[in-house]
Amino acid sequence: MTGDLDWGDETRAADGLSEREFALVVDGERVPGVLWCLPDAGSARPLVMAGHGFMLDRHFPFPLPSVRALASEHGCAVAVLDAPCHGDRRRDVTQPAEQTAEDYQAYWGKFAGSRVAREYAESAAALRQLPELQGGTLGYWGLSLATQYGLGWLSELPAVRAAVLGLFGGGRVVAHYASRVRCPVFFVQQLDDEIHSRETVAKLFDAIAAEDKQLAANPGLHVEVPDRAIRTATRFLVDRLRDGVLDA
Repeated sequence: MTGDLDWGDETRAADGLSEREFALVVDGERVPGVLWCLPDAGSARPLVMAGHGFMLDRHFPFPLPSVRALASEHGCAVAVLDAPCHGDRRRDVTQPAEQTAEDYQAYWGKFAGSRVAREYAESAAALRQLPELQGGTLGYWGLSLATQYGLGWLSELPAVRAAVLGLFGGGRVVAHYASRVRCPVFFVQQLDDEIHSRETVAKLFDAIAAEDKQLAANPGLHVEVPDRAIRTATRFLVDRLRDGVLDA
């Protein structure tokens, strides 16, 4: 136990990463997460809070290798939480996908990004009590649905040093959150995205208030983000997380 975190057993993955399940109770609800890091990466390492896409979970297959590379290749610690109504937070783990979609849409209609912002804030604060994370910087990686709910958190927490967002075109609420985000942002767009149109993505990118923001627009469908875009996004994030140390 560290802070209010309830830790599971530690396992070691094939790429050498330490993998630990954890959970935090926020507003009476248990929020599960997973933390990846290199055991010997040193102290004051950056923490990247990450999110996942629609209908996925904290062990999401896309773009999991990219997120894990932040830990295995760049010495960050990376934590992913199950989004509301996803993963172990479904009311029934055997429920059909349509029920998960319906539950999440009802959640967003009721709370928008306010409750998930608190979940990320409290989880990040608890994780940064770990000795190896104290004094390190804080970042975010969230594509697709994780852009929608991540923007709510980013709009409220100026301590975040940088973020990777994209694959999302928002409405009024998300654009409002974006207008309050001032940390550096790397935004990924797929020009043939079958879910979010070029126009809605452009409007969301334009709404982000950050002076330091970059847009990588690539041909292809929603999940066909090219490796070069992911590598550039990773370098953008790592460079800004390594550029000095914020107070915890």
